[in-house]
Amino acid sequence: MIAIEPLSFVSFRKPGPFGLTQRGPLSTSSTYFAKTTALVGLLAYLAYSKGFECEAEGLFEATKKCVGQCFKGSLRGPYVLHRDSSCLYFGEENLFNLTVLFEKWNEIKTAVKKYLEGEAELGRKKKGIIDYFTTPSYNEALAGGSSPQKRGVGWRELISHQFSNKLSRSKKMSEFVFVRERFYARKVEMFFEVGEVEPRCLDDALLPLGGDGGLTRVEAKDVNPVEEKLKDLWGECWEGCEGAQSVVVVISPLIMGSEGDYSDYRRPFKEVLDFEGASRELLPLYDRYTIKAYPLGWDLMRDCPRPFVPAVAPGSAVVGKLKKPPKEIYWKGLGLFRDLGFGTVLPLPLDPTT
Repeated sequence: MIAIEPLSFVSFRKPGPFGLTQRGPLSTSSTYFAKTTALVGLLAYLAYSKGFECEAEGLFEATKKCVGQCFKGSLRGPYVLHRDSSCLYFGEENLFNLTVLFEKWNEIKTAVKKYLEGEAELGRKKKGIIDYFTTPSYNEALAGGSSPQKRGVGWRELISHQFSNKLSRSKKMSEFVFVRERFYARKVEMFFEVGEVEPRCLDDALLPLGGDGGLTRVEAKDVNPVEEKLKDLWGECWEGCEGAQSVVVVISPLIMGSEGDYSDYRRPFKEVLDFEGASRELLPLYDRYTIKAYPLGWDLMRDCPRPFVPAVAPGSAVVGKLKKPPKEIYWKGLGLFRDLGFGTVLPLPLDPTT
């Protein structure tokens, strides 16, 4: 894997242009943690700073060329590791607990099946099945009992503090009226799972990251922990077992193409899933299935924002029968820009045989 470790506090602010009158869609995004675009841009800069050829025409083509100089194959992720607790997370606007998903999948799988068969309902809006498994009395909650209290390391423990952009009335005429809200991350390690790494890219790899340019170390580690967890869950089926029923969870924004109906939630997954015969194809595992307008970051060459694109939000989950092996689905991903980390999905086994 390729680890991105802040050596000091790293701040992340709401993305977008910074100025007095610039309060458009980019300024109102609720994303506080590192976006996939920011981390991929950091990895692309590794190659650029070493003098590799990166020029290319087209959206993200130069980024792809740079990243391809340092990393062979697709990036998978990004993931976040909380160093004190060794808990894994994923997501951008909210960080979702991945450790609980892997450790309790056999129990979660039973609850998923009951939901799919109509034997259990969640009873709470905008909450997923896994929410109950991060609590001490989730069985009672699933049975319709009282709502349990949260336990364990929540994603907000990754964050130091936030400060507001509101100023007092007496300062409204100041030229500095637009101060961004920010979160400060600490004790975290962000990473992508990768194939081969070009060692020369990581010589003295200390780079700035975040709104304040906090110093960040980039290094390769000879492990892919998420892939190893998936291997354990699938066993011998990791490289085969097409036709097995599976829950596919979106880890990073799945960028949809310009053609087709965006309201058809099957469309981004038809490449890898067969939905025939499924009673319920959408699964509120972490949250409700959501398609959002996703900002593709800032174009430094043109000094303007890149366009918004429709994307399936991280945490969304669908159920179907696999058309391809789980390993291939994980490493190839789905949607546009999948080789840059976008469209990372986790195929999880649902059949008793797996």
